Amino acid sequence: MIPVPSLSVRRPLSIPLNSDLQSTPIDTGVDCVKTLDRDGHLLAMNADGLCAMEIDDFSLFHNKPWPELWPEPLRPLVRSAVAAALAGKVGHFIAECPTAKGTLKWWDVSVSMMPSDAGGEARLVSISRDITARKKAESEMLEVNEHLTLAAREMAHRINNTLAVVQAIVNQTIKTTPDPKAFMAAVTMRIAAMSNANRALVTGVRNGANLESLIKDEIGAHVGSVDSRVTMSGPPVAIPASSITAFALVVHELATNAVKYGALSGDDGHVDMTWAIKNDSAGRPGLHFLWTERGGPPVTAPERKGFGSILLDRGVDDCRVERRFEPTGVVCTITLPL
Repeated sequence: MIPVPSLSVRRPLSIPLNSDLQSTPIDTGVDCVKTLDRDGHLLAMNADGLCAMEIDDFSLFHNKPWPELWPEPLRPLVRSAVAAALAGKVGHFIAECPTAKGTLKWWDVSVSMMPSDAGGEARLVSISRDITARKKAESEMLEVNEHLTLAAREMAHRINNTLAVVQAIVNQTIKTTPDPKAFMAAVTMRIAAMSNANRALVTGVRNGANLESLIKDEIGAHVGSVDSRVTMSGPPVAIPASSITAFALVVHELATNAVKYGALSGDDGHVDMTWAIKNDSAGRPGLHFLWTERGGPPVTAPERKGFGSILLDRGVDDCRVERRFEPTGVVCTITLPL
């Protein structure tokens, strides 16, 4: 009901219209029980109802049109319930209404005709049950269900993408690696890189994977652990779920080439990785990742391009890759949106 000013702090009072029991609500239970006249005016209210409605002084509401105590958009609904009760039916509705002190609550309301003695004046009784807690629980459950539905759709999308990437890895690797043992080793390592990416996603922050942890997993798979030959520097970054697999595959290929031909193929080489978050021309944040090799043997662009080289030259999805063969070693820049 609508708030009222200057409410007293004395115990709520229920004011029956007269000694007629038909005009006095049942003063038991936790529901808000009210009696109304045929015109819908408020005659009496039980003590629990006064407490539920946060009414300190019922005289401020006595004989007020009950529908007018509801928010204006709901008043036609309340009047319809009163009309149904006058027609001998049970009016019913569920709606949100503030208490006298402005506390928003949800109410399950029924309105019906009270039995009367022959010749007695007809009265209506309205029973309002506070269902705020139930509505809150329903809302929370709905939110959980929506989250689960979105999560299931996202999982299905990721599975489909993962299978597509695996298929591409197998198809491209078999074209450039005819030896069965070499083919098996290459495919196994690349799928392991994808596995690392998925694990980083599961153990990372919500909707992303920790960049540093992902790099450590990929580098560690090649050199055992990240030691003094490998340095990393940059702010905490969560790789978006949509870019994790692509980023992991690119880092895997860089690490593979570094171990086979580059800075990590000997004892004196080093790999430096730095990254930063920069905005593009439209003001959208993105990751700028730099892989720099030094101290290894001289490197040149490969004459025959296998799957790894194609991946590093073209990138994957929104993961853009630029690789250069400098006299000091390979330098590779990776950019992707965050």
